[in-house]
Formats: sequence, C-alpha cells, structure tokens
Amino acid sequence: MACSQAGPRENVQKFVLYTRKEKSLGEMRCDAIFFQAFYIGKEGIFQLNFLIENKWVILVCLEVLAWASTFFLLYARYGLKSSLWFKVATVLFALTGVIPQVLMGIINFISTKKIDLFTLIIVLLLLYGFTFGKKQVKKLDAWAQEKFSKQTS
Repeated sequence: MACSQAGPRENVQKFVLYTRKEKSLGEMRCDAIFFQAFYIGKEGIFQLNFLIENKWVILVCLEVLAWASTFFLLYARYGLKSSLWFKVATVLFALTGVIPQVLMGIINFISTKKIDLFTLIIVLLLLYGFTFGKKQVKKLDAWAQEKFSKQTS
C-alpha cells in the first residue's frame, strides 16, 4: 500500500509528509512510520513535538523538581520521621528525577537520530548521579540528619 491512499492513514500521512518532506517514502518506510505514529496516537504526535520544542525548559524543571523531592525525602525521613511520607517522597523522586530525564533523552535521540548537546547533557547528568552524586547525597543525608537531630533536642 502506498502512502497516498486515503482512509485511516490520512491523519498520519499529513504528519509523515510534514516531517519528512525531503525524502521519498517507499512502502515499507511509510508503514513503519504509520505504526509508530499509530502507537503514539493522534494527540501523541503533537505532545512529542511539544516535548522536543521545549526540551530545555522541561529538563530544567525536572531537575528542580528532583532536587525539591530530594529535600522533601530528607525532611520526611528525619524531620517528620514518617515511613509513609518517606515512601511518597521516594516515589516522587523517581517520577521527577531519573525516569523522565531518561525518557526525554530517548525521545530526543529518536527524533534527532544523533547524539546532540541535549542527549549528551542527560547522559552526563545520569553519570554524575550514579558516580559522584551518590557521595554528595550521602553528605546531604548526614547534614540533614544532624540538622534535624539538633532541632528535636
């Protein structure tokens, strides 16, 4: 089937032709793009464009949220001494820290098909987090434990 056929692929064709005007599309290439767009969904195409267009702002916001959830995690552990809020803070940290940053890097890499500055910065942030960042978090943890133990005494 060719891409120019009318039918359920009509909306996807507009996206395919809009994003790949310069390249001639063969039958197999068109079908692969169709299934990718179909899997994402009609509205998902626009959401991906939004993510790519605003990737730097989103990355900065995610990093700020990750640090805020880190401080909340420490407060829940030592200030509130609540295992429930500590678990909630841990989930918040995962949802605002590592997971979305990795997803943003993957989406960016898939859309650009190369390792650009954005992807490199995400890789560096992850490498920092898994190496030097662990030491920094341990220092921050010790500081928070000392700080909250002084307040309760």
